[in-house]
Amino acid sequence: MIIPVVLCGGSGTRLWPMSRESYPKQFLNLIGDYSLLQNTVRRALAISKAPASQLVIVTLDTFSDDVASQIQSVIPNTKIHMICEPSARNTAAAVGYAAAYIKDQFGEDAIMWVLPADHYIGDEAALGAALESAAQAASQDYLVTFGIHPTRPDTGYGYIQVSKTEIMPQVSEVAAFYEKPDLETAKRYLSSGDFLWNSGMFAFKAGAVLAEFELHASAIITAARLAMKSDTALRPDAQAYAAIPKDSFDKAIMEKTDRVVVIPCDPKWSDIGSWESLWDLDSGQPPF
Repeated sequence: MIIPVVLCGGSGTRLWPMSRESYPKQFLNLIGDYSLLQNTVRRALAISKAPASQLVIVTLDTFSDDVASQIQSVIPNTKIHMICEPSARNTAAAVGYAAAYIKDQFGEDAIMWVLPADHYIGDEAALGAALESAAQAASQDYLVTFGIHPTRPDTGYGYIQVSKTEIMPQVSEVAAFYEKPDLETAKRYLSSGDFLWNSGMFAFKAGAVLAEFELHASAIITAARLAMKSDTALRPDAQAYAAIPKDSFDKAIMEKTDRVVVIPCDPKWSDIGSWESLWDLDSGQPPF
């Protein structure tokens, strides 16, 4: 069972002034007839073959009406699982809370496919092939990250160094994670052939990632569970949720666990982080 988990936060600082704090870029129709969020949801359901009733969205409570409206327009008359964060606590809190919720709703062996709501994918077949490999690795309790083959020395992305050790075809161990580099370092990464862009997409069993939270970020998952009330799990307790330590999922879990693996892929991905990258997409040119 694959559960698409769409992270729909965002501060609205990119693509300003169209994107704003109250209406970040995932709600905008930047390419084609659908918003980035709508395209992400449609793509996630099509590739994973999950029914819409298994879709989980994590968003700020202040965005919940916009999210509900946009989702209903592409998958009408379907009740989705929308976790409404009362405050922004970064991606570790979002993923940890979603994992605890999914374990309760679907079981600890359910595979979470975590996706940002505001990215572009030009080759869905390539992403689908990567998900197949990811599901196989996740079924063996690995935590999978999707790495993008870099095509330029970009200083705006984090990088993943790929180990020479493959645990199965198309799935390799991770040697190290690196923050956004300077230009000379990015050039060195590109020329080595051992580095991938960090896409922010992940796959793992709910139970497996919760076990890693207990090992490496127990304060986050303990506070997340305190915020979860069984009768209103989709709306965490505001005071308890605000007490969750802020950290990114990469730093809290993926950079610490010894169960991390990476799948190199080329789904013609862009995080649409600037007007220039959007122009490249809109003009018909690839975003690289």
